[in-house]
Amino acid sequence: MARPLERDLILPVALLGCAPEPGTASGRVLDARSGAPLAGVELQLTASKTCPPIATTTDADGRYRAAALCGQATWTVAPTDPRWYLSEAVAAAPDADLRVWRAPETPGVYTVSGVDLTPLVTNTVLDVVRVFGTEQEVRFPVEIPGALPRIDADTALVVVGDVLGETPQFESLVPSPERRWFGTKEAPQPVDPWVFLGVRFRSDTEFERVPTKLDPKGIERVGGARHVQYIGGAALEPGRYALVTADGSRAFLLDFGPPDVTP
Repeated sequence: MARPLERDLILPVALLGCAPEPGTASGRVLDARSGAPLAGVELQLTASKTCPPIATTTDADGRYRAAALCGQATWTVAPTDPRWYLSEAVAAAPDADLRVWRAPETPGVYTVSGVDLTPLVTNTVLDVVRVFGTEQEVRFPVEIPGALPRIDADTALVVVGDVLGETPQFESLVPSPERRWFGTKEAPQPVDPWVFLGVRFRSDTEFERVPTKLDPKGIERVGGARHVQYIGGAALEPGRYALVTADGSRAFLLDFGPPDVTP
């Protein structure tokens, strides 16, 4: 009578012996731009529906650890704060580092300094005048606020999504220190000393284009779904620039470089 009972016990014991051991995931969370460890970042480890998610938070050195991961599943780890962006999924494992970008889900233009993210709004309308006696037109900002956002060694411009078109369009703001006449002889239009986008005047009718070139070394393009671009202070020569909206009607006026070099 003992043998049937003994057979009944053999199968469960065998299955238990073949079950995968619970796993452990660990690593560090680093700022992808600076390489600095990030403290206090909340993470979630996720697997199949049969395994509940596991939450953890990085310590002062950016390290995290999660134990008791059910061993039959494949786990991924990601920040729960949507302002931290992973361009691709990271598989949870021992010593799995995450390099994350400060980039929100909402498309727009921002500045980032350290981990501080600040949304920007356009700060001027762009208007157009016709160069005196010609058919050519030039653009200028209607107003220049007293304090402009500054992009330098510590602060970067962050463009999320395609709000500015495929490639951000920067134009130098070039001062014209003398009063200029625009329009036609029949309808002249005076403009007091002002600044113009990418144009340097030699007279009312003579001018030269001032090209603006972005240095690729100062730009980091992040892959994935959000289409994120980081534009650092090294991307442009020190100076004052207009970052033009996709429709050309407005602009973000920005200073690039240290304060002692730009206006």
